[in-house]
Amino acid sequence: MQNRPETIMVPLDMSELAARAIDTASMLAVALGSRLVVFSAVGAQEREALQGFATSEHMALDEAADAYLNRAIASVPAGVDTDVHHRIGGHAAEAILEFANEENVSMIVMASHGQSGIRRWTLGSTSEKVLRSSPVPVLVVPVRE
Repeated sequence: MQNRPETIMVPLDMSELAARAIDTASMLAVALGSRLVVFSAVGAQEREALQGFATSEHMALDEAADAYLNRAIASVPAGVDTDVHHRIGGHAAEAILEFANEENVSMIVMASHGQSGIRRWTLGSTSEKVLRSSPVPVLVVPVRE
């Protein structure tokens, strides 16, 4: 029998859809007494989203990422030990897996945007890449607009 996950990671891509996985991860964290780590790899696509999130042109990318992540965890119940982290640059799936390894993450809970067909082939699926390469359990939460 496997031990309870001590640390649950939720990777976000700066979208509202991805942030919906926080609710599922929070439920698990409360039920299992786990620590919650919310992470974002800020690549080119996420930079565009952050530019819209920044409150001014002078807000640094780091500050915008922290502000986004802190807003995203607002729904996490009180009492859940929660941290936020981000990395600038790199490919999302690789950054997620590297961070999970560095932080000794026990489980990953992430959203899947449900892309299919040609779009999935050309853009790839970060969820699928993480699922196939992760050494820890991955729970993929399907979300739709």
